[in-house]
Amino acid sequence: MVKSCGYGVALSEANYKFNIPEEAYGQVIEGIDLQILSSDSVRLIEAYVKQEGELSEIQVKVLYLCELDLKAVIPKVSPALKGYFMRLHLGVIDVIKKLGSH
Repeated sequence: MVKSCGYGVALSEANYKFNIPEEAYGQVIEGIDLQILSSDSVRLIEAYVKQEGELSEIQVKVLYLCELDLKAVIPKVSPALKGYFMRLHLGVIDVIKKLGSH
């Protein structure tokens, strides 16, 4: 399914499919729970797609916090998790950029 968020930008839910690796369950890095970080990030990306490019003010604030947390944990996660969290970070950055273009 493709949705438009205006300005000719098309979003596809298929572009934002994330399945957290089991290895991340229960892991905490720098006080950041990886499972919660993943869940929050994915939930906000999905909300952005389903709400046709719209997020509430609080959702945007949480998205920015997720981006900061992702930047903090990526250098410290195991190689097995690095690819997942880098891809998740790119998804969050993509949404932030698209929000900025409105």
